[in-house]
Amino acid sequence: MAVPILPFLIAGPWIENWISAALAALGGRPLATALAVVAALGADILLPVPGSAVATLAGQTLGPSLAISCVWSGLMLSAAMGFEATRRFGRPMAERLCSPEELAAHESRFREWGAAGLVITRPIPILADACILWAGLQGFPRRRFYAVMAVANTAVAVVFVMLGWVSSRGEFTGLGLLISVLVPLLLAVLLTRRRR
Repeated sequence: MAVPILPFLIAGPWIENWISAALAALGGRPLATALAVVAALGADILLPVPGSAVATLAGQTLGPSLAISCVWSGLMLSAAMGFEATRRFGRPMAERLCSPEELAAHESRFREWGAAGLVITRPIPILADACILWAGLQGFPRRRFYAVMAVANTAVAVVFVMLGWVSSRGEFTGLGLLISVLVPLLLAVLLTRRRR
């Protein structure tokens, strides 16, 4: 959990403002904007990138088709890096940081949710990254992981890009961005309460 949380606490607001300004500045250059979207979302597993806001801004600046492709590619890149890194290197670190009881409890919880947990948490900041890291740590089957991620990332990309695109058609640009930030936070609160 510390991997996605600590960078967010330290530099989250600064990075969010920087990404928003950078995408706005690239608005007239579709190729540069597309590459920036993929790079920003790809780095989300290590940096506190506001993924839903980036996807919404992509929809506002790139249009639906290109934006969905870029957002999906960035989300897949981020998921692959987190999954493969923890699958290969995560176990020794987890055993140093957690007691055997804590590891067993987390493993049981992940088995309980499994693929459904990967899908449900995908639009939720921090929980999505943590779930991906746990999938790698647990040795979740690769083919199944990438199949689940492909579907979940398609849904996330379509929803947030279309929110951005529709909001940019009228006078609702700021409202679309606000919704893209509030909805994932609301989902996180609801999911946390349900687990209690």
